[in-house]
Amino acid sequence: MKTFLYVLKIIGLLVVSLAIVGVVGYYAIGFLSEDTGETQRFVEKMGPGINVGNSLDVTGFKGTLSRNGESCEEAWGNPKITPKLFDAIYAGGFRTVRIPVSWGDHVDDGYYVDPVWMKRVHEVVDMALDSGLYVIIDSHHEPWRSLVVRNDGVIRFRHITLWRQIAEEFRDYDERLLFEGMNEPRLIDSEMEWTNGDAKLRGFVNELNGDFVDTVRATGGNNENRYLLVTSYAGKASWETVAPLMDFLDERKWDRRLIASLHMYEPYSFCQDENGTAEWSAEVSEDIEGIEDGLSVMLRLRSSGYSVILSEYGAKAKDNDDARIRWTNYHAARCNYNGIGRIWWDDGSEYALIDRETRLWINPALNAAAAYYGSK
Repeated sequence: MKTFLYVLKIIGLLVVSLAIVGVVGYYAIGFLSEDTGETQRFVEKMGPGINVGNSLDVTGFKGTLSRNGESCEEAWGNPKITPKLFDAIYAGGFRTVRIPVSWGDHVDDGYYVDPVWMKRVHEVVDMALDSGLYVIIDSHHEPWRSLVVRNDGVIRFRHITLWRQIAEEFRDYDERLLFEGMNEPRLIDSEMEWTNGDAKLRGFVNELNGDFVDTVRATGGNNENRYLLVTSYAGKASWETVAPLMDFLDERKWDRRLIASLHMYEPYSFCQDENGTAEWSAEVSEDIEGIEDGLSVMLRLRSSGYSVILSEYGAKAKDNDDARIRWTNYHAARCNYNGIGRIWWDDGSEYALIDRETRLWINPALNAAAAYYGSK
């Protein structure tokens, strides 16, 4: 009898393990979205989101906010952000907006932020909150944070100095404002830039994640309990990059308001390669393989009790809206079912869902797919 019970136990463990890696049917682990944890409930309440990219994250304006009559905010082709944009985003069904922000062009030698730039970021955050949205601000397009390990002291000093100022600026804001410490931290312009990195690089990312969390928490006020997003090397959703992130979260289990932020553009040929395919189908195994690989990694985080937001996903327009709608519906169904947040990358151009001049949805059906948050 003992042997029989032992065998049953082993079989049960095997079934659970197979479910976690996503091979016992794509919907085998939907029960994870029933997590009753406070952080998970918060992520699900945030609903689907959209990025307002290529605006406050514009680079190339070191030491100035405008050049030849053009503001840095408009330099990459998007109009200046106004409250009406956020009103339209809310009306379109989204409940969260991620506002990428680049800071490195707007700091002095001591890495103190230009008060005029901080004021503009503050204005945009207030606009979004006033529209009823949850808001994420990050530190985006920062070449000074290229993970050159021999420069770790300088990089960590700048990272801490920057986040101390941001945290103090928004210390009294409620939990609808979230901070994301880094966007796709990696060794820029190296052969490892878009790989899984190596042990040293992944360890460096965890050091920076820790500096970010500790710095924000130390500023007190509402920052002591603010929801914070931490990430993996290059933001990748691979097990090689996420395993160290899980180690980081395990070491800080006492801080239950940390959320894993990951990016996924799969398959690359469909999502990002201008010369790649414009076709996608859930019936083609190659088309969903990369998506399911990424989701299986996210579900390992979920099964360990951690919440996950896919803070960037999207597919370039290639005169293929029908395929993009199918692809987006697939992500919506899989993420909703498994309690994973998702935020479409809108750059105002190739990935745009909304025309930022007219504030009309370019393809209402695609918008509806990205904003869908039905019952699990």
